Parts: sequence; C-alpha cells; structure tokens
Amino acid sequence: MAEVVIVRMNRRRCVLLGIAHAVLALVFLGLAALPLANGLFDGLVAAGLLTAGVFGWFALHFLALAARNPVALRLDDKGISGFYADPATWDEIKSVFAFEGSKRRRFLGVELSDPVAFRNRQTAFRRFLSWLHGTTQGAHLVVPEQVLEGATADALAKTAAQFLARHHS
Repeated sequence: MAEVVIVRMNRRRCVLLGIAHAVLALVFLGLAALPLANGLFDGLVAAGLLTAGVFGWFALHFLALAARNPVALRLDDKGISGFYADPATWDEIKSVFAFEGSKRRRFLGVELSDPVAFRNRQTAFRRFLSWLHGTTQGAHLVVPEQVLEGATADALAKTAAQFLARHHS
C-alpha cells in the first residue's frame, strides 16, 4: 500500500462550474440593468443585483480553485487532510465509508470518535457543509466525489480503512 495518497481537485469540473456561474451572474446582472437603464430601482432590481453578486462570487471561487489546483484529499500515516477535509488524525477517526447523498452523488464520509472536539476546530462554513451532506449518514467529515480527480469515494474509503486498520494494529 502507498504511504501517501494525494488526490487533486478535478480542474476541468472547477472550470466548467466557474463558467456556468459566470454566465448566470451575467444573466442576472443584465436583467437587473434593464430597469436601471430606465431610472427604476426597486426590490426586484436589488434582488437581481444580489443574485448576480452571489453567482459572481461562486464563479470566482471555482475559477480560482481551477487555477490553484489544491490537494483535495490526502491520506497518510498521520490521518486525513486536504482542501475538503480539515485535518483529522487516525486516533480521532472511528470509521471511513462511502455513501450516496442527494441526487445520487457519492461522498466519502468520516465518522469521528469525538465530533464535538473536531467541530470546535472547524469554521462555521465547514460545519454547515458537513451537516448538510453527512448528518443522515453519520459522517462528521464529508468529501464530495465529484471534486476529486481520478478517484472514487469507494476506492478512497477502502484505502482509508487500510490506513485506519494499520494504525490501530
């Protein structure tokens, strides 16, 4: 078994998501600009501008991820870490498994021995994402398969289980 498993972001997917969000931002910006050109500003225009800003932020986020191409997930003798996984040691990890979430998307789930201590180290946004994707499955740390380049949640769960078993032996 390899000593270190490094999985990068799916750069192509990040570019496509960035372009799609940029197009949506421009559409909403254009819809909001029509009444503005006639001197009208109301709640609908404000909502259009806000929506364009949100889609624009996501477009920049995904395009920056594609340019930076960070390590999405790293498995080694110490534990799990990466862009989508806050660092957790094998001592903190109870189990690692793959599961299917909403819209039939696959995820890598990590169940922790002490999730409260781990969540105290997470940002509020990471806690929200973990809650959003993993609470029904018992996962405290969740990595979406769709962002991984050349790896599946099932294969990574199997590899992580080997690391975990080796650590506890």
